[in-house]
Amino acid sequence: MRINYTMDYLDGFGGIRTTNIISNKLAERGHEVTVTLLKPQPLLFDWRSRIIFAEDRNRTARRRLSNFINRRLKSLPSAWANSTIDSLTQAIPDCDINVAHNWISAYPVFRSGKGLPFHHLQHFEEVFFSGRPERHLFDEGMYLPLQRTVNSIWCHNQVIQRYGYALPIINPGIDHFTFYPRQVERDPGRKRIICLGKEIVWKGFKDAVESVKLVMQKRGDVEFIAYGARPLKGDYDVPFQFVQNPSNEQLANLYASVDVLLCPSWYESFPGPPIEAMACGTPVVTTRYGTEDYARHEENSLVVMPRDIKAMAEAILRLLSDADLREKFRETGPQTAKRFTWEKTVDEFERLFQMALEGRKLSFGSAENHLTQLTPKDPVKTFR
Repeated sequence: MRINYTMDYLDGFGGIRTTNIISNKLAERGHEVTVTLLKPQPLLFDWRSRIIFAEDRNRTARRRLSNFINRRLKSLPSAWANSTIDSLTQAIPDCDINVAHNWISAYPVFRSGKGLPFHHLQHFEEVFFSGRPERHLFDEGMYLPLQRTVNSIWCHNQVIQRYGYALPIINPGIDHFTFYPRQVERDPGRKRIICLGKEIVWKGFKDAVESVKLVMQKRGDVEFIAYGARPLKGDYDVPFQFVQNPSNEQLANLYASVDVLLCPSWYESFPGPPIEAMACGTPVVTTRYGTEDYARHEENSLVVMPRDIKAMAEAILRLLSDADLREKFRETGPQTAKRFTWEKTVDEFERLFQMALEGRKLSFGSAENHLTQLTPKDPVKTFR
């Protein structure tokens, strides 16, 4: 198959990394894979596919015009979005399958007329754009006649409640050659908490800081570690060590060296840190909304509601003081993580692409099966 992935900028991390792994593995299986994106920009990760750059001239001028339009006429689509769509549309090569990586690339995938159009939703991205013209573009884009998949139960339920159609769920995988239980040197007299440090408000890092502050008021043996791609600029009144841009190997060692991983996000769509930490045997405290696919309260993790700082702190304190519970999660976490492999993920995409080319109806069985995992403790919420 000739498979093209249409993207704009590689400014993110989790979703970019997922697309990178899937496209690389499809190329390894003998498919002719291309990636179409805007230039100039640095290439994150190792792309084994052929890169096709779309010309992106006068980016600064367009962004200034876009900002002016957004301030004065908020109901109009941004000039930046329209230019991005036009540039990508012209650059997309001939292909059999054309996959939109995110909300904005759905438009050039549809407009290009190249290949069968797919949209791989890795988040319900409308929540990022409250009050912006891009929010309307996302909403309109969801009515384009593209074949879609989602990466999580949460994202599936947002789509089915808002737009009335079910989608296949294809979960991301885990690199089990890197993320596995391992022995590392530790200070037995210290308890360590780790959290992704990303200063996007819905990632909840400020909530994490506040919850760790409450934990430190109760215990004097706690260390806090944050990690991320970029240094943190905020002024935080809790001491912590920051590890910048760790490799997967370094990250796995970090997970193995701590007592608790905290995921404080307000909403996610199959976030990587909790399931990677589980694979390493690290006890996890996570929020709901986006972790339903793998996080089971009291079974393999402690699950609290987003923005409930007190509940986060209480869950952390409970894990730090309960050695038996930590040991239970060190066993059940890796067992859960083993269900998620990249080979299984790519198998599912390959199957759906082939079915589409043969004109067969896409299967929604996995979505229905996943829905049975929801319980009354896991409420479905539409973010609007």
